Amino acid sequence: MRKYLLAVLSVSLTALALSVSGCGGSSDDSGGSTGGVSMGAAKSPSAASAASAAAASASSVSSGGAGSSHTSADGSNADGTGAVSGAVNAAAVMGPASSTGAADTIVGTVSPAGTIETDLRATTHVTVTFTTSDGGTATRLNVVTSASSLPSGWTFASTPTPCAQVSTGTSCTVTLNYEPTMQATSAKLTLAYSYTNNVGQVELGYVYIPYSPISHNAYVLTTDGMYLCAVASSGDLTSCSRAPTPPYEVGSATMHNGHMYLIGDGGIYICSLGAGGLSNCSQFTGSLTGPQSIAFSASFAYVTNSTGSVSRCSVGSNGTLSNCSPMSIPGTDNAQGLAVYGSTLLVASYSGNQIIECTLDASGNATNCSPAEVTGILQFNEPLDLVLEGSTLYVNQQQQVQIVLQCTFGSDGRLNACSDAGVHNLYTSSGLTFIGNDAYVASYYDNLIDRCTVSPTGKLLNCASATAAVKSLQPPIGIFFF
Repeated sequence: MRKYLLAVLSVSLTALALSVSGCGGSSDDSGGSTGGVSMGAAKSPSAASAASAAAASASSVSSGGAGSSHTSADGSNADGTGAVSGAVNAAAVMGPASSTGAADTIVGTVSPAGTIETDLRATTHVTVTFTTSDGGTATRLNVVTSASSLPSGWTFASTPTPCAQVSTGTSCTVTLNYEPTMQATSAKLTLAYSYTNNVGQVELGYVYIPYSPISHNAYVLTTDGMYLCAVASSGDLTSCSRAPTPPYEVGSATMHNGHMYLIGDGGIYICSLGAGGLSNCSQFTGSLTGPQSIAFSASFAYVTNSTGSVSRCSVGSNGTLSNCSPMSIPGTDNAQGLAVYGSTLLVASYSGNQIIECTLDASGNATNCSPAEVTGILQFNEPLDLVLEGSTLYVNQQQQVQIVLQCTFGSDGRLNACSDAGVHNLYTSSGLTFIGNDAYVASYYDNLIDRCTVSPTGKLLNCASATAAVKSLQPPIGIFFF
């Protein structure tokens, strides 16, 4: 009888191997949390009783970690969270008797944890790391879910390869990419996998990954005021309507920690920014003179004034500004745009044709200020606005038909190289906004907003109008999304 059981187990493992390439999981629209779920196997003395056991598994519940599923005889989960072929289920129930406590399971841990929220046309990399529940050794882990059965927007970073052994550590992983291309409700991906536990049972487990595409609306700043626009799945702006604006002309806008700072000659208009848009706005002037731009570092804000000077302000937990006072930035001549990269404050010295870099100390003071030394260009030409996106700085220059430069940082946190970013005609720093893998460029002189693809090296490519449906807007000077 023992030899017979081993023969049956060998047959079941062969059936499992043949079924992997054609099996897959799919998603439902219910929420869920990550967790590994393993299905205990039932003893099967014959092929006929294996089929009976597979049918009986329709009413069994597999649970573990933070998720659970019901698996039916035809291989589909009763809660709709995934489909697994009948051949795999038959193989899973043809092993030895269920564990009495000695058998381990393989669980999958998802990183990043929680719901995967990703902007449309952006990419999030998701890694599942497989380990055993007791630190022991399990074998023959195979991802059962096929690439073709993944939900829309999901792909494997590379074809999953079997893991001969699984215990602890990060040696057995699967990486997926989530890049939503259309608006949709929240859903859940089910990743199915099979393995043999430490007592020889063939089991089936699941990892549940909740996800949600993020859709946006946009505020567009124009010479005629501010407009609220819907954003289609294509990324184009549609259905724009006039939005409440400050009692003065807004020249630029900056988002920081859930607040929007609308900047103009009348001061800084500070608003809360939530799912419904701007609210609870208040005007701040302090001791500022015609503020031009603003950048933040920890509990400090740095503001350039129309006089070409720079002020430092304290930032409250509710976004308010206070205690603004002038600060010395050696080497600046008519300071304009500002940006903060790590502990480095960057100041566009418009008349000096330079970008000044300073180190910020714990008290927010600017120290060790000096002109940036970069390769790729002879010099900056009237640098006007600075836009920081990740580790790339975009510099809008007034000269040379407002060519926008793309600059990178060295390991010391200072600029080291610049080149043409591929776009022109920005009007303010608010005129360049990034969302996902897209860049939106408000081209004042062309009276349109372009949407460009951001290359892996930061170049802005394949720009095309995103405002064909809203041509009635006045010349745009900025755009931001929420």
